[in-house]
Amino acid sequence: MAELLSEAGYETTTASDAATTADLIASDVAIDVLLCDIDLRSNGSGVAIAHDARAARPGLPVLFISGHSTHLATSIMADLRNVFFLQKPFRWEQLSKTLQAVLASAP
Repeated sequence: MAELLSEAGYETTTASDAATTADLIASDVAIDVLLCDIDLRSNGSGVAIAHDARAARPGLPVLFISGHSTHLATSIMADLRNVFFLQKPFRWEQLSKTLQAVLASAP
């Protein structure tokens, strides 16, 4: 996905696990949006990562992608503001449109 985003002109920084993500969030790397799966299997929880990211960077927009149902995702994300959700599978056009909305919502 990072390659597709880069090809579309977005600057991307990737992390393969929760610890690397936490290090990036704590660094001075510019981050306009956190794009994360809700369920990272053995690599942690996307919701926990979003909470930690928001503690370090209040107002950071979050775009969750997941195969979970929209209803479940909404209940999981209920206590986070400025959060968007895109259900898998999705098309590139859906991701692009949603990402544009996320970026437009940033403070």
